[in-house]
Amino acid sequence: MSDTESEEARQRAVAGAEFDLAGFIRANIFYIILSLAIIILMVLVMYKKLELRITVRNLHRLEQEKEVTERMLREAQKKYFALGNWGKSDYESAKRRYEGRIIRLNREIAALRKAIPNLSKKKSLGGLR
Repeated sequence: MSDTESEEARQRAVAGAEFDLAGFIRANIFYIILSLAIIILMVLVMYKKLELRITVRNLHRLEQEKEVTERMLREAQKKYFALGNWGKSDYESAKRRYEGRIIRLNREIAALRKAIPNLSKKKSLGGLR
């Protein structure tokens, strides 16, 4: 008799220990939804801050690249005009390449400078400072 009782007690303990996911969700639905809303809000806040930071970093990188390219163009002009070390075709090829790069960089820099106030505005409009 005691073996039967102990077996039944063990089966009840195992049945009670099984996790009922649907019951848990029903019992805690409010907290689950609240937690998901907080997580989503935090992700949005972090994404906007990260997007602004990445844009500013890219702007600085492009401005540095533009400065280097302009310096390289000045060096090419110096080598051609002042020193006479370069031939005309070499100079014109380098000039076209540097000027094309400067034009591309100016476009990208202008686009990023235009985007930064919009990203800052999004950040402050949502009260996400």
